[in-house]
Amino acid sequence: MFGYLRVQRLAAGTTPGAISAQLAEYAHSEGYSLAGVFLDQAHTSPAAFDALIEAVKRYDARAIAIPTLEHLAVLGAPPPLREFLQRSTGAQVLVMDPEPVAGSSMSRRDGRADDASASVPPHQLIAGAGPSRSSRGSSDSGVRGVQ
Repeated sequence: MFGYLRVQRLAAGTTPGAISAQLAEYAHSEGYSLAGVFLDQAHTSPAAFDALIEAVKRYDARAIAIPTLEHLAVLGAPPPLREFLQRSTGAQVLVMDPEPVAGSSMSRRDGRADDASASVPPHQLIAGAGPSRSSRGSSDSGVRGVQ
């Protein structure tokens, strides 16, 4: 499994390394190991997205993990891009924190779920590492970015 994220979509104070560690834990919980994470910067996008597609095809990866659907808003609306990724690579796209998406835009810009019964706001799952997450390695060795 590979991971993908857009750095400009991270909560303030959240590092790509912290999210990569969370993606590795998520991959493990889904029965995968995380081979690496592709990072897109605002000034290089969509270079890492393109590299992700090539890596998934080259190594026949079965899945791609992303923090939220909003990280796929690199070239258009996230739901169609998710479908495009799945069709073009054959890999399942797994969303660590599935935010509600209405149509071609995020339903809420503040990152909160529309459902009032949601117990944990989506941004806390990404931004807050929590005690159980800090015990695992947070090495950036599997992070791939385009500078």
